[in-house]
Order: sequence, then C-alpha cells, then structure tokens
Amino acid sequence: MPDVEIVDLPALRVGVLQGYLVQAMETWQRFGELVDHTNIDNEPGVARAAILPSDVIRGQVSGPPDRVPYNAALVAPAGIALPAGLTEDSVPAGRYARMRYVGPYEGLAGAWREFTQDWLPTSGHTVGNGVCFEVYHDRPDTVADAQYRTDLHIPMA
Repeated sequence: MPDVEIVDLPALRVGVLQGYLVQAMETWQRFGELVDHTNIDNEPGVARAAILPSDVIRGQVSGPPDRVPYNAALVAPAGIALPAGLTEDSVPAGRYARMRYVGPYEGLAGAWREFTQDWLPTSGHTVGNGVCFEVYHDRPDTVADAQYRTDLHIPMA
C-alpha cells in the first residue's frame, strides 16, 4: 500500500502552458522551449508541475478523450516573473491527498494506479472537485532517473 498523507495546501501560483493529455509529450516539449533557456528553475520555491482535472481520477471526463486538458506548469512564488508564453493561473488551496513517488518518469502511470486503485478505494476519502497535479522536485539533468522525486496530489472532498 502506498504511503499517502492528507495535507492542507495554500493556493499555488502557477504559470501554465495548456495542452491535452494525449499530447503530453508535445506539451512538455513546447514548455521546455519557453522555459529551459531561463534560470527560473534555480529560483527558490520554483518547481515544474503537471495539472489535470480531478474528473480524470473519478472517471467522469466529459467530451472526447483527446480533449482532456493537461497543463505543463511552473509553480512560482509571487514576485518571480513567469517566462513569456506561460499564462498565470493558480491551483486552488485545499485539502489534498499526497503521495511521493521516487523513480523515473516512466513509472508515474503505475504510481497513479497505485494511488487511485489501491489506496483511494480503501482510504475512506473521496475525490473532490478541482485539479490533480504532480510536482517534480528534481530535474533530469541534476539527479539519476531512479532518484527523481515527484509528489502526486488529489483534491479531497
């Protein structure tokens, strides 16, 4: 069973590049073109993130599957200028279930399955409205794949 904690988070300021889940890799490629040449990743409190509707976790996505929103994002505290091409937005404050995954990005789908299919049904909690998101604490150029730390978040009702 995965190790999950329930946390109360403040609103997070994010700069987003909007895309669709079926085109996540293309979205990240475009995001990299906007962000990689800046030094923003070295600023305190800045992290990369991915954001998608909590309806995905509940299996209640409306509309065609190729139109499920997926945003590549940069979490950045107030006072840090966002790179051109990103739209300022926020992840709502609230109560979230958080699970830490350590390993290569290729294992994230399995981590989400463990979170949503193993932990969630037996947790006594239900998914709330809002967004699910991942926060990437490491960059591929700074640590080995097996050491990447990613926090997965699901809003709680």
